[in-house]
Amino acid sequence: MSWITIALLPPLFWSVANYLDKYVMTKAKADASGGAYGLLILSAAVSVVFALIATACIGIEPVQAVSTRSKELLLLSGAFEALYILFYFLALGKESATTVNVLFQFGPIFSLVLGFLFLQETLSPTRMLAIALILVGSLLVVKRAGERLEMRRDVVGLMLLACAFAAGFILLFKLGGGEEIGFWQAVIWQYFGIGVLGVLAACFGFAREDFLALLRGRGARMLTVTVGAEGANIAAIIATNAAVLVAPIGLVSSVASVQPIFVLLEGLVLARLLPGLKDVFETPRLTTRVLVGILLACVGGFLIVQ
Repeated sequence: MSWITIALLPPLFWSVANYLDKYVMTKAKADASGGAYGLLILSAAVSVVFALIATACIGIEPVQAVSTRSKELLLLSGAFEALYILFYFLALGKESATTVNVLFQFGPIFSLVLGFLFLQETLSPTRMLAIALILVGSLLVVKRAGERLEMRRDVVGLMLLACAFAAGFILLFKLGGGEEIGFWQAVIWQYFGIGVLGVLAACFGFAREDFLALLRGRGARMLTVTVGAEGANIAAIIATNAAVLVAPIGLVSSVASVQPIFVLLEGLVLARLLPGLKDVFETPRLTTRVLVGILLACVGGFLIVQ
């Protein structure tokens, strides 16, 4: 499987998680908190369960055999991933999803800079042009006609932190999960790192209250869907990890910018398959601007693999 195919999986999985989260937010009780800190603790719990299951599948000895340096880098990678999730949800609680998704386009910039500074990764002019086309195309898709984008400074700050930590966890995984250790061993230690940060978050009373409010406010079906969204996030991170081991981190992050296109296409399908959930799945419109955005992203995708 080529690196571009693997790199397209994360935005696909994340787009699925977006719709699952939207379903929960629409159908959950009005008094459900569902705040960022509660979701962070839930994400950490799901990550630890996943890491334990993976350890049971491959055996504890290969997991323990990872060098101390790699363990430290991978645990830190997991902690950075958890912080990225936290700041993203904090921003989402203050601003519309459209504005937040636009600000997410800063992610590839951080990855390009970190890749150059720490991995000596350089890109050809053709690939730089491809990245620009993907970013512009994705912005055209995510910006809805008539919707204002008011960039509040606190939201911009939160999203810059989210993008920085997202680029950081990708870099740390590539540094710690090299060829000398197995891929799944690296993933396991990364997800234990998410668990460590979740435990630290649970030490604070406000975070525990947020988590308990999430459990109280959502029924069994809502929690199942929420865990399903976390599963989609895990799949996206694993695919990202696999892609950055064989391609520059700047390229992988840039390809992930096509997520709004996946969201739009999935929305078109869901609107036809599940017309009874119109209150959950907003029917997107294929305007000229959106079609131009998709075309630019496709051209960028073609150039990036040349």
